Amino acid sequence: MSLTEIYKKEAGDTLGVYWYDRPIGLLHRRDGEIFWEGQSPQYFRIFGVQDGAEEPAVIRNLQPEGWLSGVLHYKDQWEYLKEGLCFLSNLRIVAPENKDSFLALAPRDVLKGRIRDFVRPDGVFSGSYQGPSGHGLAPEMARSVAAFWNDKTMPRLSGAQMKLPVCLHGDGRLVPALGTGNSFTHILKLPGGERLESVAALEWLCLRVSEKAGVKTARHALVEMPDGLPPATLVERFDIPRNEVDARKILMQDFCSLAKIPSHEKDKGSVEQCARLLKGESINWEHDRVAFFDRVVLSYALRDGDMHRKNLSILKKIEGCDPDTLNVEFAPAYDMVSTAVYKNGDQMILPLNGKKEGLNRKTWEYFGRTLGMDPKEAADRALSLIERVASSAVEVCRDLPPEIRTHPGCVYDLQRATTEMVDLARKNGLNTPEWEGVYEEKAAKPSKEDAHREKRHKIRIKRGLEYKDTNPFSLMEMEI
Repeated sequence: MSLTEIYKKEAGDTLGVYWYDRPIGLLHRRDGEIFWEGQSPQYFRIFGVQDGAEEPAVIRNLQPEGWLSGVLHYKDQWEYLKEGLCFLSNLRIVAPENKDSFLALAPRDVLKGRIRDFVRPDGVFSGSYQGPSGHGLAPEMARSVAAFWNDKTMPRLSGAQMKLPVCLHGDGRLVPALGTGNSFTHILKLPGGERLESVAALEWLCLRVSEKAGVKTARHALVEMPDGLPPATLVERFDIPRNEVDARKILMQDFCSLAKIPSHEKDKGSVEQCARLLKGESINWEHDRVAFFDRVVLSYALRDGDMHRKNLSILKKIEGCDPDTLNVEFAPAYDMVSTAVYKNGDQMILPLNGKKEGLNRKTWEYFGRTLGMDPKEAADRALSLIERVASSAVEVCRDLPPEIRTHPGCVYDLQRATTEMVDLARKNGLNTPEWEGVYEEKAAKPSKEDAHREKRHKIRIKRGLEYKDTNPFSLMEMEI
């Protein structure tokens, strides 16, 4: 029996949840409601629950978001889960009667090829991309990617940006993670349409700058796309074993799941609340508090206005099946985009000391004190990182690879992002390399008709008749 045949089998009113083939619990549907029955109590602590009746938030939040939700058109969570699916951190959901066949055909995800073996010195992927294309048109690319997502053998992950689970094989082939032989090892972040054509290249810039600035960062590479499309960014998963003999079990939990709140509340709360969550989970707080401090400063320095709770995670690791070997650590930096190049994208989502902009030395002293660090040393550390980010961005932007230079829109947005990083460092009185800033041209004065339309729009917003969307990534909720 193939995976496709298993997916076609009608599931009953019970689904099993498995982690590295170990039963974690059962989902029961009765009268339209979903109920949880926990199993394997030795793993309750790892999944952040107290007893078998409490559904782990990491399971409850397994549902598509944004762009993917529009692609899949699922009716409800049960409809989404019932046919058997593979998720991050080697979580599998399938009807118990199909468990053995399903897990045999969808074994644990484990790294096969490594980005470090297939990347040029300039950060560009040197393997062979064998994924979907769009014949030079972003809408066609979106439809092509949507076709892969609608194949039920495709592993699932959430997020607003258009992306694809892929497998990097040991010989450098990069293919969609479909079928038994293509383990889900990497995530391919794809360019969007219209104003978002450079979003994947911007993420590559931010990841590369983060790494050069000395922050622990997910391994990544720029991928040239076919048919004249802007480049994509390949990110290596850090929540799966490194090779076949790596016996560790790894569970990745974002800060929505840690707080036991739904994913759609990812922009709620504050940096301080996230710090308290991390402290409650951390086994090595001395290390994790510094890593968390750097991650927040990094986001601010990159002008990343998308650092919400789902872009912050911890990794829980055990050796083999022994929960007593549990180790918890703050995850490497991932999902970073310099949103300052987009309208209304220059402020942090999660406030620090009540502020989303204008953070200064006193702010970093306060943040360090909150984490139990020496305030002066914390502020010095923050300003040093902001300085390194600006210098690294200039270094990268001065010598962009040809895969980016052939796309003027990408070049412009990366230069704009770099300008924002340099200007921030200069505002803080820090040393920066020479850089001729690239700024957005001032918009032409609107016509009387446009001015009247905008005035009417503002009145309707004030009266509650229209919704004001300030999230630059709302543009990603595109129709397929």
